Amino acid sequence: MMCPVCGREFMPDAPAQKYCSKECRGKSWYRRKKLRREMPELPVRANDMMDAVANLWHAANALGELSRASDPATSALAGRLASAVWRALDEEGLR
Repeated sequence: MMCPVCGREFMPDAPAQKYCSKECRGKSWYRRKKLRREMPELPVRANDMMDAVANLWHAANALGELSRASDPATSALAGRLASAVWRALDEEGLR
C-alpha cells in the first residue's frame, strides 16, 4: 500500500490503516484542519431559509396552543416563548 502523504510503500498493520506512520497521519490531519479553517462560509440556500421560517411558524403556533394549558407555569412559559418567536419573525419582516 502507498502512503497518501509521503508516497512511501508500506505494509499496513490493520485493515483500515491509510498512513505509513503516526507522523504522516498527523500531517494529513493538520492539512485537513487547515483546509476546513480556510474554506469560505457557504451561503444559505433560499429553500433552507424558507424551511427554517416555516418551522418557526409551526413552533410559535404550537407554543400558542401550549400557552392555553391548564398548568399555570407551563402556560406562562409557553406564552412568553411564543411571543419571543413572533417578535423575532416580525423584526425580520417574516410574519
